[in-house]
Amino acid sequence: DPVQLRHYRQLKSLYKLLLKRFSDLDYKNYRKWGNFKWEYLMETDVVHRLLSIPDELKDAYFYYQDFLDAFENSEADSFFSSIKE
Repeated sequence: DPVQLRHYRQLKSLYKLLLKRFSDLDYKNYRKWGNFKWEYLMETDVVHRLLSIPDELKDAYFYYQDFLDAFENSEADSFFSSIKE
């Protein structure tokens, strides 16, 4: 299926954007992205498009962001409750 192949290539090449903290993504500068037909997009736009592919990825992404926030803010209770979930 060509659509699934396109989504696979997008996720495979741009997974590092999903690992960045959402607050660290570039939301001011546009650049061309080959995986999106050379459109000018910001990093936040790319992440939103990647998260629209599967619903499970969106849930996992927001869970991961909460986990990172708890770790960086030294909130031990919320950090360990996230692990237990």
